[in-house]
Amino acid sequence: MSTLSSSSVSGPDPVKRRVPRATAPHGPRPDPNPASPITRRLRASAGLPSGRAVLGGVLISASVLGIIAAYRDATVDQRSDVLVIGRAVRPGASITAADLALAPMQLASITEGRSYVDPAEVIGSTVLVALEPGDLLSPAMIAEGERSRAVMARTVGLSLNADHALGGRLNVGDRVDVFSLASSTEPATVLVRDARISAISTPSSGAIGSGGRLALSLDVADEREALAIVDADSGTGVTLVRASGDNTGVAAEPDA
Repeated sequence: MSTLSSSSVSGPDPVKRRVPRATAPHGPRPDPNPASPITRRLRASAGLPSGRAVLGGVLISASVLGIIAAYRDATVDQRSDVLVIGRAVRPGASITAADLALAPMQLASITEGRSYVDPAEVIGSTVLVALEPGDLLSPAMIAEGERSRAVMARTVGLSLNADHALGGRLNVGDRVDVFSLASSTEPATVLVRDARISAISTPSSGAIGSGGRLALSLDVADEREALAIVDADSGTGVTLVRASGDNTGVAAEPDA
């Protein structure tokens, strides 16, 4: 029986078989140094500002605009011309154009609404308080304008005992009702309502006793009211009554 040598056997060597070569998988090669989740978030947000940064920018812009607006308001002249007194005026005097002047002022809204800009609104009004040059005119300082005074078509002069003139406690600009005194046959009656005291003459002492007399002028609406007062004063006499709470005038200065 013959022995076969290894060299006589054909075919591949069973020990030295070839091992197939490993092939690379399809797709990108894996990152040898993978980033952490925090690093990936930082990389994703690095290109855009955060919401906090945007809010900060808005606030800075608003503050800059506010500074600009404040500077503009502080540098722009916001004054307007208003009427003031140009020379001294005594109580009881009527305002004329020569008494007035215009002055540039910046007033608060509440004061601006109580000031005057048109001379026609105050010319002819009666002054209730002593006014000095530069005083700002307001409704509390004057009684009625030209249009209201046109209604007061008559002025009546009276000389009354203090007892019939509220004890002398009367002021220019006060409003009073005029009553006739009662007689033996007629009761007291109302002659005129809402007459305005336009002038008062007091003693030099400035005080009127119960027996003293007071000279005053009353503005009334028409001739009929003036005649009623004159007739009553020459007859039984008249007395003055002031409406409750009406004390808006200024006390008269005593005669020199």
